[in-house]
Amino acid sequence: ADLFALLMVLLSVWTTCYIFGLSSVSLSGKIFWLRVKYIGSVTTPIMWLVYSTYFTRKSHLLTKGVRYFLITYCIVTLAVVFTSDYHGWMWQAVWIDPALPEEEVIHGFYFWIYVVVTYLAVISSSIMYFIYFFTAPKLYKKQALVMAISSILPWLVSFGLTFFDFDLIPLLDDSIVFFLFSGFLFSYALFKLDVLNILPIAHEVVLKNMGVGVVVLDTQSRLLEANPSATKLL
Repeated sequence: ADLFALLMVLLSVWTTCYIFGLSSVSLSGKIFWLRVKYIGSVTTPIMWLVYSTYFTRKSHLLTKGVRYFLITYCIVTLAVVFTSDYHGWMWQAVWIDPALPEEEVIHGFYFWIYVVVTYLAVISSSIMYFIYFFTAPKLYKKQALVMAISSILPWLVSFGLTFFDFDLIPLLDDSIVFFLFSGFLFSYALFKLDVLNILPIAHEVVLKNMGVGVVVLDTQSRLLEANPSATKLL
């Protein structure tokens, strides 16, 4: 729950700064909110990945080296963003087109590093969610499916916009809109479908590690799951 709350806070920072940037009429204002927006846009995909590892019980993949890399990437990227006026690594030029609500930008080379890392993070999350969906007990299939479908929306839309100029929502950043939409779907899966009540601790820690055999059946007496102790007995 804490990780999900942090993810939503970072996504809110991204969205709020984007809205303020749209409403700014001066170039200096747009550049200011463009920079601050990256606090959310850099950290949200990383937290998106981190949260997916915990939800799908793959947190062991977050080794100390991986954690250091992710933290270092966020710090370096934000440093590049806030000092880009001196080197142009993130953007080489920024200007206002009166016909468009967003500022126009010529990106530098580091922007594409940011894009690659972002795609790797969100696509890796989607892969983990889909693997979890196919391996999850029947009890969790519905929640897992919602998380899996939600996870692919932002990067599919962003991929279409970035590489094929396929703009679903003209004059707005489709990526932010669909990240926000996916966040709402995540909330539905977590709280409306009650995943948090039983999934992380009760299943992973208690059932799998207890010495007593536990078998889970549905209302038609079909086997849903058996813990390791029950498997040995059976």
